[in-house]
Formats: sequence, structure tokens, C-alpha cells
Amino acid sequence: MSKGYILKESCANLGFAISLLVSFIIVFNQFESLKGLDPFYRITIPALCLAFSFIVSTINLRWGIIACVFALPLLPNLAWQIQQHFGYGRILSLHNSGLDLVAGLFLGGLVNQWLTNKKISVKSSFPWQLGLLMLVLTASVSLAIARNLQQTGSPFQLSSFFYNAMHLRSIGWHDDYRPLVDWVVFGCASSLIYIIITALASLHNRNEYIFKPLIISLLIAAYVGFKQSKYGFGLSLDQINFRVDRFGYMALGFQHDIHAFAGQMLIGAIGLWGYLYYAKSIQSKLFILSCIPVFWIALFLSKSKSNFTIAVISLVFIFSIWLFRRSRLLLPVLKPALFFFVVVILSVVFFHDAWFSSLVKLTRYFELPDLDAINFKLSYRPEVYLAALKFFALYPILGLGQSEFYRQSADHALTNSYYLSINQNGENAHNYFLQTLAETGLVGIAVYALLIFYPLFRIENRRLLIPAGVALGALFLGNIFAHSMLVRDTLFIAACFIGLMYACLKGEQTSARSADFYSNNKEPKFSASSAKVKLLKHPYLIAIFTIFVMISAFREIYTSFRSVPFLKDVQCFKERKLDADGWTSGVFNVAIPQGARGITLNIKGTQPYVTKRPLAADLNIMHGQSRRIQSSQILFNKDGPYQISINFDRGAVADDGEYRAELRLERCFIPRNLNMNADGRRLGIQIESIKVNH
Repeated sequence: MSKGYILKESCANLGFAISLLVSFIIVFNQFESLKGLDPFYRITIPALCLAFSFIVSTINLRWGIIACVFALPLLPNLAWQIQQHFGYGRILSLHNSGLDLVAGLFLGGLVNQWLTNKKISVKSSFPWQLGLLMLVLTASVSLAIARNLQQTGSPFQLSSFFYNAMHLRSIGWHDDYRPLVDWVVFGCASSLIYIIITALASLHNRNEYIFKPLIISLLIAAYVGFKQSKYGFGLSLDQINFRVDRFGYMALGFQHDIHAFAGQMLIGAIGLWGYLYYAKSIQSKLFILSCIPVFWIALFLSKSKSNFTIAVISLVFIFSIWLFRRSRLLLPVLKPALFFFVVVILSVVFFHDAWFSSLVKLTRYFELPDLDAINFKLSYRPEVYLAALKFFALYPILGLGQSEFYRQSADHALTNSYYLSINQNGENAHNYFLQTLAETGLVGIAVYALLIFYPLFRIENRRLLIPAGVALGALFLGNIFAHSMLVRDTLFIAACFIGLMYACLKGEQTSARSADFYSNNKEPKFSASSAKVKLLKHPYLIAIFTIFVMISAFREIYTSFRSVPFLKDVQCFKERKLDADGWTSGVFNVAIPQGARGITLNIKGTQPYVTKRPLAADLNIMHGQSRRIQSSQILFNKDGPYQISINFDRGAVADDGEYRAELRLERCFIPRNLNMNADGRRLGIQIESIKVNH
């Protein structure tokens, strides 16, 4: 048994173990969720999903897959649509319901295999590439959490880790343990891929188990979108007033966002062409052809201009490839074009300042609108993309860490983006692939690429991959100018297509072995005998490259803990009004009225463990934005209460209304990180009262 075989089997086994652990975590989250359920509600959508998918897949695994695929496009806003259409509003909607649906399918599938005496074959049904991805993401999540805890000055406590793992849905976007949510999401996606490979690899009509329930579900979503567009049915007041034109209101279907809905409609408008190509019967072809225009109309009504434009360009490209598929010029034209595209992207990544200055010169030369106007017209996408490229340039090997873009993009000093950091207080990159590059670096992108493209280079009959491959590509189109896969139910649909591709590969390999396909020393395409593959498999080359990557990665990890953006907790030092319970953030300002001598703060409580770790603070009198008039240093080294004050020197008073007292603390604390309660706020000190000194 070769070392490579052992490594691959280890990756598969560890990936399967992570998927199993994640599924149990989701089940335990249900206990906590139902325990705190408001008496008004009978049940939650996630609980229904978990129970339903578990029962169905236990009875029949393929039925469970059909039910799961059908439900995924409808889950994000299902409870609200049930209330609007049927008048029943006692089902509580919670985000990421797809997690419970997939976990129930996975656990039910394992029970089904046990009941039917089928051996659980991890080695053959759990791709080692998927296991490798889960190991890389586990490392990325661990690194991200470690950096976050250092950034907020929080100690790692096992009890806090378990508390956050058991309360996933209450973890906020800026919380230190937010990467745990993504880890669970990708663990679920891995389990879904495994189940699809297990159940469908032996079938010749495997495509129907994914595409038929998906088409019916998307048709239901499109129908709801049509009603929303014509009547505004089920839309909020803000949504009704957004992009209203002669074609009606915007269509959302079962989504919360137009780009998420448009991303799903792209599967029908573009992705079904591959299924149409592979469909056998005339009835199936006619059914698919009749559905595609419906999805195009729904895509148009979504009012997502970017996704509609991308869809039109993609359709023209697909038909151009189809028309010239037998031409000898096709590959000679496509290869240089692809190479040029990659070179341009890499030059933008590494020389973005030069690109920016060149664009400024071009706009001036051609008397075009300035870049700010273009940036605004494109919904600040260029500004956000530039920030993502800056993040990637900081940590190109391993990235910021999984799920970190939203949190770290709140730092205006780093992004130089008013929209991203100030207006939104951190946001997503509005390009899923660019965000993935910034969060997981070149290592993460390489492993994702290996997972997605591996079947293409290993399968003999590539036509088998056309339905799933085209559908996956269509779904990816919705993530170029948006991020529909951040709606995790849509990510699970992508996982279904990847699982279908690997099911095709496994099915072909199984048939080939049973028919002695490779007898007489016949080798498949892209086999190890190829000169290029031999070069790539050269042990010395691989060893040198691996050592280089490992040294670069370790250096990146070691320096990151002492580098931006992990030195300062931006959320702590963003000023906010005094909370209802009297807690401040790390910065608190109070106006000094005209004629007053100063301010006195009566402090009810400080931070935990100040006796062991004293808390330093500055109390200043400021004028205008940044002019410091008076300053005093304070050290909190025991529990409250405290009374602190600051006055003008020599009996002076405020001569205008521009004066304020500013309390700036050394750090904040987060109760959730200390396992005190579920409060995820950055807390400074607790103020009981404020007195103006006259």
C-alpha cells in the first residue's frame, strides 16, 4: 500500500469524521433552540427540516435526496411565505435552515445504510479531495478564531468554545467565534456530497434525482416572484419602494435579497442547457425548453441588472462555443484569451495602485465621469473589490481566515473604503470568489479548484459531467457581482452539483472495473503516463514546492499575530451611544454644555478580572474633532463603583457647544467569550449616571 494511498484514505476518513461531528453539533443546537422557543410559536423551520429529512432518508435515501433538493431553494423565507399564502404564522423562521435539512439527510442516510445492512464505504464515497478541503478549512477556522481572540484580548476557554458551538445561530458577524458557523456549513456541504455519491453513483438516471425536484422548486419560487412583481405581495415597505418601474415591483421569491433570487434563477435560465443537452426523451426536452423562458422572465423581474447582464453574455458565449465546437480554431483562440484574462487578473492583484492611477489618467484623457461617479454607479463594487485585493496582498498564502472578511473590512484605515467600513461597518466582498481568495489565500483556492475540476480530468466520458457542470457554472455566475452562495441554502445546491459530478465519476469507474475496461494495458485519458502529469508527480519538484509553501505559510502565521489587521479590535473603538443598561464601548463621548466646568462620571461596574489585569483609560476634554484641551490617566484595578471627573484648568468654562469629554479605554471585554452569558457586545465600563460640573 503506497504512501499516497494512505494519505488519501486518511483525508477521506478525517473529512467524514468532521462531517459526522458537524451533524451532531446541529442536532444539539436544536435542543437549545427549542428549549428557548417563544410559547407563541409551535415549531421552528430548522426543527421541521431536521425531523422531516431524517425520517424520509431513513425510510428511503433517494427519496430523502429528492426532498432535500426540492426544499433548498424555498427555505430562506419559507415561514413568511406560508403566513402570507395560508395565514398561519406560528412557525418561527431561523436563518440557515438548510443546515438542519442536510444534517437530517446525512444522519438518516447513515441509519438507512445500517438498517439495510449496507456497508458505509468512506473510502469510495467520500472524495479525498473533499476531506483535504475540510482539513484546510479546519486549520483556517482555528487560525481565524485564535487571531480574533487575540484581537479582542479574550482568553481561550473551552467552556466558551462549547457554548458558542451549541448556540451557532446567535453568533454575530463580528463575533470572535463566527468562523465556527462556516466550519459547520462546509461540514454539512461535505456530508451532502457524500450522501449523493453514495445514493446515485450506481444509477444511470442519476441526473433526474437532482434536476427534476430542483426545477419544480425553482418554478414555485418563480411563481411567487411573479406575484411579488405584479402585486407587491409579501414584500416589505422598503422592498415595495425599491426599483419600481413599468414592469412592476422587484421579485424575491423565497429569498431576502434580489441577487440571491437572481442567482437561483440563473440555474434555470443558463444551467438547464446542460441538462437539456443530455436529456434522452422528447418529453423531457420539451419540459426543459418550456421552463427556461419562465426562469429568464423571473431573472429579469428580480431587477438584478448585473446578474441579468452576466446571463445574457454567458448565453451568447455558450451558443458561440456550441456553433464553433467542431472548428479547429476554437482551442487556439480560447487558450490565449484565457491566459490573457489570468494575466490581467494577477496584474490587478499585485499592481492595483498602478491600475488605479492608469484608470484615473484614462478618465481624464477621455473626459469621462470621475472614478467616484463610476464607483457609485457600480454600487461601490470597485471600492469593495480593491479592499479585497488589499487583504489578499497582506496574506496571500493562507488568507485572513475563513469568515473573516466581514469582520476585518470594518477597519477603514485598512480598506480606505467609506462604504465598506463606515457606512456598512463591514460587509461581504460582493464577489464570492474574491472573498474566498481573501479569506483562504492561494492554498484555499487551490484546494477548491482541485475539488471542483478533479472529475473533469479523471473521467473518461466527459459528456456525463455536462448537466452538473453547466448548472454549477450557472450558479457561479450569480456570485461574480454578488454572493448568492453566502445564502447557505444556495451553497448546498452547489454541493449537490459537485456530488453529482463525483457520482458520475464513481459510476464510470465502477462500470469500468466490472467490465475490465482497462484491460490489455489500456490507459485512460490524463493518466499518470502523460508526460505533463509525470512532471507534476516528480517527487523532488513536489518536495521543493511543498517546503516553500509550508515555510511561507508558517512565516505568514507567525507574523500575522503582530500585524494589521489583528492588532486592534476595531469594533471596540467604534463610538456608540450609551446602551440601555449603561455599558459603553471602548470609546465614550459626552457633550460638555456651554458654561460648564467639566463632567463627572459615576461608574457602576468595570470589567472582569481587573484586579489581575488592570484596565488603563484616558479621560480627555476635546474641542471639535481632534483638539485635546485637557487629559488625565486612570487605572481601574479593582471592582467598582468609581467616580471620575475632569474639569477645565483654572476655573475656565466651555465657551461654546463644541466641547466634549472623551473616555477612551485600553480594551473591551465580551461576556460571551468569558461564558458569562449570550451577550456578544464589546463592553467597556458601566456608567450609572453623568453629572455636569458647574
